[in-house]
Amino acid sequence: MTSEMQRRRIILLGASNLTMALPTLLATAQAMGEGACRFMTALGHGRSFGTRSTVLLRTLPAILDCGLWEQLHRDESLRGPP
Repeated sequence: MTSEMQRRRIILLGASNLTMALPTLLATAQAMGEGACRFMTALGHGRSFGTRSTVLLRTLPAILDCGLWEQLHRDESLRGPP
């Protein structure tokens, strides 16, 4: 098992509240000192769970369609059976 696969995986989903809190969340995870973490995020101002959203000139896919879930599936496939 690679060191990447041994890391604790933390998934963060949200909009502007999560975007603003991200530095605090990262610092808290580091301060806990429980080893390396791999953060996977789907966040951003105006982010929506179910529909594409546009804020100013930027468009974001829905969290359900952002690619994070496919990456999680690929990670699990690489990991193999327990």
